[in-house]
Amino acid sequence: MPELPSSQDLLAYALCVLAVATAVQFAPRATGGWVARVEGWLAHRWAPLAAALASGVVVAWVAGWTLHPVPVYHDERAYLLQAELFARGVFAGASAPLPEFWTQLHVFVTPYLAAKYPLGTSLLLAPFAALGAPGLGPVVYGAIGGGLVFALARRAGGGVVALATLLLWMPAGPVLTIRASYMSQVVTVPLWLSAWWAMARYHGGGRAGWLVLVCVATATCVIVRPLTAMALAVPCAWVLVPLVTRRRDWPVAGAALAAGVAVLALLPIQNAVTTGDWRTSPLVTYTREVTPFDFPTFGFDSTQKMAPLPTDLDRARRSLIVPRAVHTPGNLPALIPWRLWSLAEATWQGWRLPLVVVALFGFAALGALAPAARVPAASAALLFVLHLMHAHSPVWTVFYHEAVPVLAFATAIGFVSLARRIHARRDAGAAPALATTALLLAALAALPAQVLDAAAAREGLDQLKRPQRAFLDAVAQLPDPKVIVFVKYPASFSGHRSLVGNPPDYERARAWLVYDRGLENDLLRRMAPDRVAYRYDAGYEAMEKLPPAPAIAP
Repeated sequence: MPELPSSQDLLAYALCVLAVATAVQFAPRATGGWVARVEGWLAHRWAPLAAALASGVVVAWVAGWTLHPVPVYHDERAYLLQAELFARGVFAGASAPLPEFWTQLHVFVTPYLAAKYPLGTSLLLAPFAALGAPGLGPVVYGAIGGGLVFALARRAGGGVVALATLLLWMPAGPVLTIRASYMSQVVTVPLWLSAWWAMARYHGGGRAGWLVLVCVATATCVIVRPLTAMALAVPCAWVLVPLVTRRRDWPVAGAALAAGVAVLALLPIQNAVTTGDWRTSPLVTYTREVTPFDFPTFGFDSTQKMAPLPTDLDRARRSLIVPRAVHTPGNLPALIPWRLWSLAEATWQGWRLPLVVVALFGFAALGALAPAARVPAASAALLFVLHLMHAHSPVWTVFYHEAVPVLAFATAIGFVSLARRIHARRDAGAAPALATTALLLAALAALPAQVLDAAAAREGLDQLKRPQRAFLDAVAQLPDPKVIVFVKYPASFSGHRSLVGNPPDYERARAWLVYDRGLENDLLRRMAPDRVAYRYDAGYEAMEKLPPAPAIAP
């Protein structure tokens, strides 16, 4: 269950409340032309581009200013591998030599090499992998997301609300570290925002062509995360279908649906190329074999047979069973508040947590906005509801990252609503302007703390990557043109991160990074006599050159 706040946390919360109160009270004194100038800058046509550039720079900084950031989690490694396969023009690679040495979570190593996931994330990362700069992908998509967050918030609430929304969303630690990764949320967030932007433009009287972007963005989300796409599609359809009917935009609607279907057609193609059956996905096939408990349902069946895994990966798999075992309908009344609390902590991290109350005022104020502006809130709520069928640790909030821009916007709108009520008691006519000024003061005052939070996120991500980076640095320093590195894990090594990995092309890869299987190692060595063998002890971070493999007795 969630931990109680420490005395240091309570002090931070008190300072946050004090800062909010000070900004509201000081707003009438913030006279002069500087407020108008700032509002003018925020209303400029190029302001969303500036927001995009700032967001991209923050992601690049957190990732370590590198074109090749180290993937931390198994999911990232699988997405990146599939992106490298796509960059070579193939859906799947050749089977691994002696597959038991190459076992990788979420990846088929036999009878072909491919990730289990729907192809969308890797397909969108593939152009950057083809350039030899996969790390550019999260930066570009982070920039697109930042620009759209600002543009959408400005359209619904004005420039100051847009700035506050961006500053709340951009540096939030748990959210920021995911944006600087290869996780699927790197692309689903800008896809959601793109669909909302196109919907808002069409709803506001824009060209019917915006419908095509809505359908393409939604269909692309389907081939990335189908359940997440459902949460996007249903509220959008609720607004757009009646609107298309009234306007009779049938030709463009047909073209939009055709474009969406064309994107969706990639899924059966992926299925046919990998599993051999266009109706059976790699995700379903892998889940049945390796993690049969990981389907959207309740409870855990301990009689299910699971494919054997190496010790470290089996620990990771068993850690997934723990939340599954308690994920029952009877436990939902306890799980729902825990998940909501964890999402609040991820969104309003640290000193921001009291802003949850402000966000509640914002959700109440959403009713006064246009229907297109309320759709994101409906999608965020539906996203949470749909994932009630999915077992996960409550603190693993990555499944809800698409909702975080909505929560940030609600906080900004809530601040304006609350400040307006306070100032309306003194001067009802000036209350709207004073409320906006108060929000601007609060956003600017919080900027140093936001920078420190982003720096803490960068440091935390760097610490997570340290074991992998130390290993890859040791491999890079080996003098031989081709090597095999047998990785020996201590019992304490995290099962959620791995040093073993598959290259997209085994023959061309300089280094084979495989499991240390003791006496069986010689079998793999004899298959690649041109490769010099090493053993890496992950516990001591020590690399050892192995003697030549013994010859086979005649």
